[in-house]
Amino acid sequence: MLYVNPEFTTRFEGWTRRESLPLLRHLFDTGTRPEFTTRLRWAPGSIAMWDNRQTWHFAVNDYQGQRRVI
Repeated sequence: MLYVNPEFTTRFEGWTRRESLPLLRHLFDTGTRPEFTTRLRWAPGSIAMWDNRQTWHFAVNDYQGQRRVI
């Protein structure tokens, strides 16, 4: 589990931003590797849940003409 997020994680405690950047880039890249991602194929009755502390959610706007209920 990666407790980093490219939107919110800027450095490691005790490290400068410059010192943190190479490791952060590696972790961000790891988190988006295809073998660590999934894509839900919606079907009638589908429900999706995730824990934002443990996952990165990248919504894809592929539901034109449909109502998205959150």
